[in-house]
Amino acid sequence: PSTSLLAGFGAWMMVSGYCGSIGAFLNSGPFLAKQLPYYAAASLCALLLKLALVYRFGIEAAIWSSAIAYAGLYGVPAAFIARHSLRCRN
Repeated sequence: PSTSLLAGFGAWMMVSGYCGSIGAFLNSGPFLAKQLPYYAAASLCALLLKLALVYRFGIEAAIWSSAIAYAGLYGVPAAFIARHSLRCRN
């Protein structure tokens, strides 16, 4: 495998671990509805990026598309939601 593909898998594993952890925290009643639009947008963006970029850049673009879309469109907003919910409880 190419270095770019391996780096992409490394990036995806970091994003996946982070989003999985923050998602477990946010998968309770009131937060589930708040995170759903971000997760849906990240999923759609990842799919569209894959369709647009795989032909041009190769298989590496598939994993990088997922990592970038989920980190930017789900990971960042989910962190703000979680931070806000923790502040409101104190």
